[in-house]
Amino acid sequence: MNKTLTIGLLMTGVIVILALFGPRLPGIDAELAQTILIKTDEGKLLAPPYGPSGDFVI
Repeated sequence: MNKTLTIGLLMTGVIVILALFGPRLPGIDAELAQTILIKTDEGKLLAPPYGPSGDFVI
């Protein structure tokens, strides 16, 4: 059998299995929330809610 085809099928199988069962794997925090931060000119990080500006209009 073609070695390249076998390797490609194995890699695709691993990706499909991880996509299907990934959220159920141990060590995944289901309550983890993504937080978007903005870096100011002084180098400080601002977390939401951001103050009104040209980029973030209310």
